[in-house]
Amino acid sequence: MTWRSKSCLYLEPEKTVSHRLLVAAGSHGTHLSLPEEFDMRTTTEVVDRFNRAFIDREPEMLDDIVDDDCVMESVQPAPVGERVEGRDACLLFWKTLVEDTATQFQPQEVIIADDRATIRWQYRFGAGENDWVEGVNLMRVRDGRIVEALGYSKTTGDLPLATD
Repeated sequence: MTWRSKSCLYLEPEKTVSHRLLVAAGSHGTHLSLPEEFDMRTTTEVVDRFNRAFIDREPEMLDDIVDDDCVMESVQPAPVGERVEGRDACLLFWKTLVEDTATQFQPQEVIIADDRATIRWQYRFGAGENDWVEGVNLMRVRDGRIVEALGYSKTTGDLPLATD
């Protein structure tokens, strides 16, 4: 949706509040340059950058896509995972994983829906045939930064199933 009044141009490229942008424009259609903080990444761009950091082993790619209020829940210890709160703590956790050359994170599928993303992944933690696990991260992005990342995985070991 785009509309113009006498003093402003309103752009709504996506249907979320975080993607709305109000740009003052002169009555003669003057183009204004926007401050850098208004250059927001889309959910797709943020999640792609997050995944690239792991694939390319470039932890610095995470620096400007994690919000101060970010909350992350890791896949371990089961059943609820470790809760990590705040930008610095989340960055430390993720950067440690990115820098660990004995492991490998590989996204399998990414689904983006507005401000949310689902990343299906495989994580290798050793050289053995069975040294891997599959899982998903449920991500939420606000204003071009990750605010929530909830990790879930298939677990190793024997679990009693309802069908047993």
